[in-house]
Amino acid sequence: MKRLITSKHNIKPKKYKTIKEIAATAHLRADNSRKIISPVKDKEEWFRYELAGNGDIVFRELFIGGNEELDAILIYMYGSIDKNMLNAYVIKPLMSFKGGKEKSIEGSISYKSIMDSCLSVGTIKAVTDKDLAKNEMFEGKVILLVNSIDQIIIMEVAGGKARQVTEPESEKTLRGTKEGFIEDIWNNVAVIRKTLPDPSLKVEVSKVGRRTKTSLAVVYLKSLADDKLVKEVKSRIKKIDIDGVLANGYIEEFIEDNPYSPFPQTQGTEKPDKVVAALLEGRIAIFLDRTPYVLLVPAQLIQFFQAPEDYYERPYMGTYIRLLRAIAFLVTTSAAPAYIALTSFHPELVPLELLLNIAELRKQVPFPPVVEALIMEFVIESLREAGLRLPTAVATTLGVVGGIILGDAAVRSNLVSPAMIIVITITIICNFIIPNYSMSLVIRLVRLYLILLAAAFGAFGITLGWLVMIIHLCKLESFGVPYFAPLAPTRFKDLKDLYVRVPIWAMKDRPDSIPVKDKKRTVNAREQKNGN
Repeated sequence: MKRLITSKHNIKPKKYKTIKEIAATAHLRADNSRKIISPVKDKEEWFRYELAGNGDIVFRELFIGGNEELDAILIYMYGSIDKNMLNAYVIKPLMSFKGGKEKSIEGSISYKSIMDSCLSVGTIKAVTDKDLAKNEMFEGKVILLVNSIDQIIIMEVAGGKARQVTEPESEKTLRGTKEGFIEDIWNNVAVIRKTLPDPSLKVEVSKVGRRTKTSLAVVYLKSLADDKLVKEVKSRIKKIDIDGVLANGYIEEFIEDNPYSPFPQTQGTEKPDKVVAALLEGRIAIFLDRTPYVLLVPAQLIQFFQAPEDYYERPYMGTYIRLLRAIAFLVTTSAAPAYIALTSFHPELVPLELLLNIAELRKQVPFPPVVEALIMEFVIESLREAGLRLPTAVATTLGVVGGIILGDAAVRSNLVSPAMIIVITITIICNFIIPNYSMSLVIRLVRLYLILLAAAFGAFGITLGWLVMIIHLCKLESFGVPYFAPLAPTRFKDLKDLYVRVPIWAMKDRPDSIPVKDKKRTVNAREQKNGN
């Protein structure tokens, strides 16, 4: 009678005291290698000993083709496989396999006959290393032990629940694809393959994390991506030595050029169309299993202020939106510092009527402008972080009601002036216009940095702060590519896709800042038509 046994309820395995006992029981070779040369019961006992204490590991015993001399055991993790596929394409074919009753000269069947004529799964292989088989099983695969066969058969019968493909919450678009990545690396790579069916698209897979053994894929177009850039990316990834990698933020910190810079040197996205656009520019995408975010390298500052929708609308609208983002960036970083500098150090620069109004509003406030700004920054950041941790409906209510109540209470209690409320509100709204979340976080730090400098040195402090920041951006690189390009160093050809978005057909070449094998992107069909 067939039995379904888990390691949680099975008989306790024999506990070995010495390496010699383990080697003798498992019939290992004299060199203590992990090669399988023993009957199925000895192999089973080794796996039961190694997997003891894991209640989610299933040991499924069966007889191949009804032949009791050909007993076999399936070992897999409960919940990580598709049970219907396992029954239909593995268990049933094994139990009805006619070749199981036909023995070779040595009195056994061949593992190749099982793999080629019996099992109906797409991914299958045979190994002789027990540790390798155990590691593959922990990655969600099924291993098959067959009596009289030295090899261990490993097959992929993937299952488990996966999140449905939805539009990314942080990168919503009105026009364009609504598809986003999920937490499965192979699904994400398949989406890119479907969108970009180019034969030169390469997907190089490796493992990162000594314990997590997380799958990582380096994806690039071999016909476009620079060989030195690809080699450098793979070299930095290969040097990563850590016990666990849980998100691509780990990878980002290991491979970035300047680890102490607040500016992100890799671009993260959940949008497949954004990844494909980057690949077509000669950049490289880094996929990580169990995370929906993809890293794009090399990254440049200007890319964090652009969105796919810029290219889906008319060039005039794309230009208008980009200019709006540039103005919003200046306002959100400098409005509060400028207010502090003008009211505290340079009141003579403010029109007299406006200055009198501000003085009237501030006459009951006991704090200087910098303290007002810091109080409001603390309140706003607290509301923002609380909203991220709460359910959507509650977060919306908290943001609206909390903001109104706290703002009104702050004004009534004379903690802050109405003028400061207006300034901080404008900076927050402008911060929301930035399309990249990582860059919006950096902008919040930059604003605080400029507020403190403005409080200490006035307009001179703001100028000094901007000067230091621009020098830092000019020195920054991402995998050898200037971070502040095409502004510094100046790339005149790339300026047509900076703040002004020219028509797609006018962008004949790929960006000069990124090294590629083929610079030509398109032939201007409109010019050809006019020439004819």
